Amino acid sequence: MDKKVNYHIINSFMNKGTSKIDFGQEDYFLVFNYTHTLQKIYNISEHRIHYLHGECMEDDD
Repeated sequence: MDKKVNYHIINSFMNKGTSKIDFGQEDYFLVFNYTHTLQKIYNISEHRIHYLHGECMEDDD
């Protein structure tokens, strides 16, 4: 499957949930993987996320 299809599948699954995670405006995130899940699904600003092992850019395959 391609990345856009996978994103839409995950996004629709997350939107079906009955409870949302309530992140505070001052929360800061340490991420151990390379994905932008927090940014794309939870709309967390990139300035509040630190990718410990680097991040996967959209133009990376």
